[in-house]
Amino acid sequence: MLALEVQLLTGRYVATAHNDRDDSEWPPHPARLFSAMVAEWGSAEEPDDDEQAVLSQLETMPPPAIAASGAVARSVVTHYVPVNDANVTGEALWRRSQQVDQAMAALGASGLNDKQRLAAEKRLAAARDVADLVAATARNGSSTLPADRGRQARTYPSVTPENPVVTYVWPQAELSVGERGALDGLLMRVTRLGHSSSLVSCRVTDSEVEPTLVPAAGGAVRLRGVAAGQFDALIGEFRLHQGSRPRSLPSTTVAYAPADEAIAEGPVRPDLAGDWFVLQLNGSRVAPQRVVAVTSALRGAVLAHAAERPETLHGHDENGRPTRRPHVSFLALPDVAHHHASGRLMGLAAMLPAGAERAERRALLQALGHW
Repeated sequence: MLALEVQLLTGRYVATAHNDRDDSEWPPHPARLFSAMVAEWGSAEEPDDDEQAVLSQLETMPPPAIAASGAVARSVVTHYVPVNDANVTGEALWRRSQQVDQAMAALGASGLNDKQRLAAEKRLAAARDVADLVAATARNGSSTLPADRGRQARTYPSVTPENPVVTYVWPQAELSVGERGALDGLLMRVTRLGHSSSLVSCRVTDSEVEPTLVPAAGGAVRLRGVAAGQFDALIGEFRLHQGSRPRSLPSTTVAYAPADEAIAEGPVRPDLAGDWFVLQLNGSRVAPQRVVAVTSALRGAVLAHAAERPETLHGHDENGRPTRRPHVSFLALPDVAHHHASGRLMGLAAMLPAGAERAERRALLQALGHW
């Protein structure tokens, strides 16, 4: 067993939900904890190979079970904070640092003659000269002070949990003593999760805990999880934003359910090997952001015109819970995966899973025909 414990030192967790800026995230998503560990690994003067190895191992493990208490959300209040001074801390400084990097790379190139080396040295000196940035700051005068800058609306959604400890558990995972030590040392350096005010203390623990959320196909709780390749994706994202530009958190979506409601059977395996019935969108320009709305409309139209409604058509069992059987999928077909792709939706499809019975096939075809 492997268990990672996160203690919220302030008794609060401040983090914005990834899909709603005015809502809070609870519990902390596994992808957020993994990202914090990768950030600490990368911030070391000499990133540790053992820590990298255990992070790479962690990303290939199945989603963890989570032990987290209930939490009360604080009312969201809009705060107006001064924007950063673009003259010295914003885009201008970021561009200048890029120029320095490029000039140093040019100066370090092999085979330069004296004239080329002199030109490269001049470009490097010019890039390092920040006198113009300082002069711009002086011209702006008091506008560089926080009290005189423009204000930007910000919200800080937070929750107060009943128990300020969250534990992530991999019941089947086994790490060596050395691997556990490397992981524990890395966790000890993680000081915050979410907003900078959300201080934490993290460690590897041997304490037995009862999970409250477990991975479950069809579960109603969606958390951002970790998958193979996430370590490299985070490194790639950092190279783009350099800690200052807008960024996104690479992740995969994992369905969870309360432990006392989870279905004991194994997860439903994805099945895209059945028959596809494709509907072309002639003359329509549908944006990719409308995928859920359009596929939901397709499903609604099919069900509205269905004379028979077997379980495989509507996707729920007799008790109204998600079916455990492969069922009809309603898919969007976007223009992607080539150099001039626009992303717009070109068509829709209803996919009948392989092995569907004759009556189930007839129900879908009749519904499509009546529509």
